[in-house]
Amino acid sequence: MRIEWGVFAIGLALVCYSFASAVHMFMLPGSFSGNIIVRLSFRQMQTLMRFIAGFARTESGRNTILGLYAPVCLLVAFAIGVAINGLGFAAMFYGIGQRTVKEAFVASGSALSTLGFTEFSDIPPTALSVVEALMTTTMSALLIGYLPTVYSAYLNRESAMTALLTRLGPVKSSVEILTEFQKSPGLEHLGPMWKDWATWLTTVGQSHTSLSGVLFLRSPRGRESWVTMTAMLMDAAALMASVVDLPVDKEVTHCLAAGENALWTIMESIRFTGNRNATWPETPIAITRQDFDTACAEMAAAGIPLKADRDVAWKAYAEIRVRFDAPLMALHRLKHLPTPHLIGMDDSADFGTLKIPVFGRRSLH
Repeated sequence: MRIEWGVFAIGLALVCYSFASAVHMFMLPGSFSGNIIVRLSFRQMQTLMRFIAGFARTESGRNTILGLYAPVCLLVAFAIGVAINGLGFAAMFYGIGQRTVKEAFVASGSALSTLGFTEFSDIPPTALSVVEALMTTTMSALLIGYLPTVYSAYLNRESAMTALLTRLGPVKSSVEILTEFQKSPGLEHLGPMWKDWATWLTTVGQSHTSLSGVLFLRSPRGRESWVTMTAMLMDAAALMASVVDLPVDKEVTHCLAAGENALWTIMESIRFTGNRNATWPETPIAITRQDFDTACAEMAAAGIPLKADRDVAWKAYAEIRVRFDAPLMALHRLKHLPTPHLIGMDDSADFGTLKIPVFGRRSLH
């Protein structure tokens, strides 16, 4: 029996890479974006899914199509990994004596599908067939074990967000959060709420970093996305800390810190690069002074006590907002969501070039 050691070595390398990728993708926390197969799958499928979503006539239809993005990408990444595994074993079968390339691929396909329609008379190809079948089964088991964990984290995120929305009521902006609570029980009694929101933001940051696949699972309703929810909560906390004329509750500060850390941690887990130590006015924010003044007018009309010096308040607000503005905007555009209901949004703001290697280089212009 002839042995082509070079071909066998190439096949072994492909098999090792395929199996290592499966382990890397489904078992190692926070390593989702480091997998080349996953990055390639998500990058190409993003373009295709957004193209298809462009034909949807309603926002609900568009959100449904985009909701398929993460599950389809996972299946495509898994299929690519299995295909590489089959190709590697075909090279190994050829290397240990299969007479033709066709016979090598048939032998590999027999083991890969676990159907066993090819019989071998020698021990080496028989053993190789058994190893391939076991490895394919193991990779399938890793995927099957990974999915419940991801969807459990997804359901926890959505159920917790639903509970928060129930307590908030039908609010559509950060200003409405403050004006509604001003009516009852009063903004000075919001300490427990800020604490709950900080806990939710921390939980989201942890789950979306350790299980990065959760990041790409879309909320059922685009305008009630967890990203939009995060934007409203963070902006309400920033307004509370900068312009509302009440003693700053330490829970507000904790909520801002939790949200800022969650946003940066999530985006850095997919290799987003931005300036975490950005300062204003050197770095622009997505909220304009006109938006801020409009929000102040609405809050004043609702009876919320505001600081008299609006210039100082605007400076304080912008200095808070700039700390989380870049990852929030990048996340919003990455998720391809409708315009979030903040106190305003200036899409023309120049954020410079933000690199997200999972999807290639992106510019937030």
